[in-house]
Amino acid sequence: MRVVEIFDSVQGEGRFVGHPAVFVRFAGCNLYLDVKRFGSPRVCEWCDSKYSWDDKGVEAISPKSLVTAVLQYKPKMVVLTGGEPLYQPEDELVDLVTRLKRERIQVHVETNGTIRPPLTLDLLVDHFEISPKLHLGVEYLQWGTRSYDMALKFVYGEDEEKLAQFVSQCVDFYKCTEVRVMPRCKNRKEFLELASKVVTFCKRHGYIFGCREHIVIWDGARGK
Repeated sequence: MRVVEIFDSVQGEGRFVGHPAVFVRFAGCNLYLDVKRFGSPRVCEWCDSKYSWDDKGVEAISPKSLVTAVLQYKPKMVVLTGGEPLYQPEDELVDLVTRLKRERIQVHVETNGTIRPPLTLDLLVDHFEISPKLHLGVEYLQWGTRSYDMALKFVYGEDEEKLAQFVSQCVDFYKCTEVRVMPRCKNRKEFLELASKVVTFCKRHGYIFGCREHIVIWDGARGK
């Protein structure tokens, strides 16, 4: 497995905002690397972890060693993020999550929703936080049989009508009605400038306002 960083923090987004967690950030985003499928890089221009897009200059680590590294923090919850965590080798992901579950650790996966998780992983993971990308549309979305312990989150752009239509399509696709919309931002200033518009948008459509606590507190600093 190729890992960019491991750090101890709190969850800043989604259903579990504020919960202490250890983050494992994997290298490699399929929207950047999988040109065979996407035709060209289809990355998010606003991404706050661009350093994880490729898989160069990162540490190769086995699932067993990765669990050892994580356990030093004595976590109750581990968040697998990226990049795109589901772009890692399937057998190694299953091995990793199996080992974490043996340690009675909650495992959450943050994914862009374009890779179908294997059934074993589907059964082992406690929570999937899915962040579909408006610029991709719904044609690249993938999923398995799961319709529980999952939530959708989106970043807010100025084209509210297009975003609302996309959210509705994703709700239908995933059969998931837990929807959060967050300001598109890379630092605290950008978050505060957009937050009130996002709140208004969420109230209009019945969505949940999605905080980005790590950006508000640490102003977008890496490893927080």
